[in-house]
Amino acid sequence: MFGGASGSAVANASALGSVLIPWQRRQGFPAGLCAANNATAAVIDILIPPSIPMILYAVVSNVSIGDLFMAGVVPGLLMAAGFMAVCWWEARRLHVEGRAEPFGLRRTLRLGFYALPALVLPVLILIAPRFGFATPTEIAVMAVLYALVASILLYRDMSWARFRKAMVDAGIATGIVMLVIMGSAAASWILTYDQVPQRFAAWVAETLQHPWLIILAMNVIMLVIGGPLDLAPAILLLAPIFVPLAQQIGLDPLQLGLMMILNLGSGSTPRRSAPRCSSPPPSPAPA
Repeated sequence: MFGGASGSAVANASALGSVLIPWQRRQGFPAGLCAANNATAAVIDILIPPSIPMILYAVVSNVSIGDLFMAGVVPGLLMAAGFMAVCWWEARRLHVEGRAEPFGLRRTLRLGFYALPALVLPVLILIAPRFGFATPTEIAVMAVLYALVASILLYRDMSWARFRKAMVDAGIATGIVMLVIMGSAAASWILTYDQVPQRFAAWVAETLQHPWLIILAMNVIMLVIGGPLDLAPAILLLAPIFVPLAQQIGLDPLQLGLMMILNLGSGSTPRRSAPRCSSPPPSPAPA
């Protein structure tokens, strides 16, 4: 659900980890499993639209952003189901019983109604580009205005200090991404001028010959690069090389984009941003 609002694995691990990890520790889960759960679940955030890495890949590969957003929904849901199955199995294996809280339908409906204005935002972001209602840039502007109006008029939790902090954080994040794009643009020009992607694609096709071997080699390279390198520069570095190779073997650019985002996103970025959970927090006092 948070993936439909942030589009960043780092934001997911940082924002939700500080809330979910203490709750998991109080339920009896070991610290290692809590950290692993937070780090791996954050990768779903870059598959469920909107997704910042998808936008970067679309810029490099000239693929439709709306098509990429739609293509990431099913893999993201499948990953979520797989993670929940693993957590269920680990809870049974470790005999984690937890403390069940009573379910109240009236309270759930009341909280759902309260959260409805915020939950509508990712739906609008997903539907608008798919049906051509607006461009991604126009959707971004409308999403910011919608979130601002909802925060001021409906939730009434927007202060001048929070607004100023949000503007500063957005400016820093945009500046970092633009610097990466500037450097990657220069690197891409050099690679294109020297015809590195075409030569690499021809060498791989002649050496490996079979498409499944080429796809396997691409996955291995992406896993190796995704460890020490952050997601954004890794995409901007590898996409100009892998897109011509994928076209040569008949691999759909959308599928290649999801492969790159998933493999490169499984690197160390969410783990570096995950909060520490070395010791269990104290249990809350009874109400």
